[in-house]
Amino acid sequence: MTVSPDLAFHSVPHPGHETVMSTADNASLRIGLLGLGAMGARMAAAHPDLMVYDRTSAARASLVAKGGRQAESPRGAADGRDIVIACVLDDEASRKVWLKPATGAFGSLKPAC
Repeated sequence: MTVSPDLAFHSVPHPGHETVMSTADNASLRIGLLGLGAMGARMAAAHPDLMVYDRTSAARASLVAKGGRQAESPRGAADGRDIVIACVLDDEASRKVWLKPATGAFGSLKPAC
């Protein structure tokens, strides 16, 4: 996966935060999201075009009911994506979504260069 070097990055003011990074052409980025907890659920609600994985079927069902797109595994959420974001509880959860041999997201990532 590569991200085009001609994408123009810029800072967007956001109340209560220093900056939020954005691109001049967000629509061209394919983004995968791992985790639908407090932070991940808000990101998925704001960006229904994300491909999302969560370990709990209830969270996935809630997302789909709102028109979101789900993957059956972390690898499925990462496959073909330019960016993958993990919003998980702790180190153990992070290891599972990224490194689990059969389903981990790292299994689908390609070198950027």
